[in-house]
Amino acid sequence: MASIQKNIVPGARITNDEKIKGKSGTVRQIDIVIRYNIGQYSILVVADCKDWKNPVDIGDVGQFIDMVEDVRANKGALICNVGFTEGARNRAKEKGIDLLRVIDTENPDIKLKIGFPALCDFRRIEAFNFRFRHSAPTPFAMPAYDPRYVEIYKQDHSFNDILINLLVKAWNSGELPLEIGEHKNLKFIEEDAYTKINNTFYGPVEITAGIVV
Repeated sequence: MASIQKNIVPGARITNDEKIKGKSGTVRQIDIVIRYNIGQYSILVVADCKDWKNPVDIGDVGQFIDMVEDVRANKGALICNVGFTEGARNRAKEKGIDLLRVIDTENPDIKLKIGFPALCDFRRIEAFNFRFRHSAPTPFAMPAYDPRYVEIYKQDHSFNDILINLLVKAWNSGELPLEIGEHKNLKFIEEDAYTKINNTFYGPVEITAGIVV
């Protein structure tokens, strides 16, 4: 069985009949132990093989779950030649235990679903404002509509984008602060900006943003 697992998880360290001392202090004998790394995480998978005449029942799954938790394994898999009762399947699904028959382990496409705790920190711009700064004597004029949709042009008068899209691009590319709170006077357009009204260009103007993260 361990030789099959080596083909499934190349690069992993796999041992047979290994003994691991659990957090309870009890030494657990485990049929197959798989260790490998995913990025900064060290993954421990334990598998128990049952060559029985009858399907594995819910009580047997419960004992295996206790062992998986005791040795702090990231994943557990039970393998039985004659399958599992409905109660066993339900209990295993509840705890994320994979149940496999021998015919399953011979399939080269089989994969164990590994899970580990992760913290997702979602941040967004809750509010924003724009500030326009211009020095005379060069002319500057703002179109008479929502400034979010003001068309911004480059120094060579080629179209850049509308103002709100430029702010979104700066946020998505990580150019704006991610710290929680209010941030002022953020320059998110690298070059001088120009506006266009009735085919006349106005600028340059410095545009900054204030955001609340």
